[in-house]
Amino acid sequence: MKCFSLYRLLDFPFIYSLSQKLLAPGAELLSNKMFKQLFDESKGLILDVGCGPVLTTPHPNGIVIGIDTNIYYARNYLKSHRKLNFCRKVNDFVTYGVVSSSEALPFEDDAFEESRCVGLLHHLSHTSALLTIKEMIRCTHQDGRIVIFDNVWPRQPCFRPLAWLTRKLDRGKWIRTEEGLLDLVNSACVSNCQYKRFTYTFTGLEVLSITIKKSGGV
Repeated sequence: MKCFSLYRLLDFPFIYSLSQKLLAPGAELLSNKMFKQLFDESKGLILDVGCGPVLTTPHPNGIVIGIDTNIYYARNYLKSHRKLNFCRKVNDFVTYGVVSSSEALPFEDDAFEESRCVGLLHHLSHTSALLTIKEMIRCTHQDGRIVIFDNVWPRQPCFRPLAWLTRKLDRGKWIRTEEGLLDLVNSACVSNCQYKRFTYTFTGLEVLSITIKKSGGV
């Protein structure tokens, strides 16, 4: 019960952002190279699923629509106090926010050039995560892509005890192994996907990056 109460504090954007800095030291620095490789040419209409309180991936040359079930995250994501739907313009970029479940996205088929999902799936059961990936695929147009980042268990916990302990204390109940996460993604689409595992904190936390290229076979 105490643990649940502490997790509820993470619903507030400031507490969430502070916890990320404390529990994932070096994440911004170590992720930059991977993010640059993946998102350097992102443009057009982009969907950020489970966006959280801030855009954690590079801003594309275009429009980002973030969705989250937490209205406080959505407000902070866009630095606005409008209700349910928000908009902010930054230089040549426009960002919007929608309060919604990831299992039934309120968008038309083939609406986005790219869909992203960072650190969401380990908060979802197998059924919910599967529906989320399928919804992202549905909302991404032909020849677009879906990019997923999610936490995975360390391969050798004895060599990365802090990483293992951080994962153990994570409020997400469904942290998967690399194989488990790939099986989940493969269950949602019939085409092959590209993936890469990398360490993104000084404490040894690992993440799997998965890119699905949508085509007629997906």
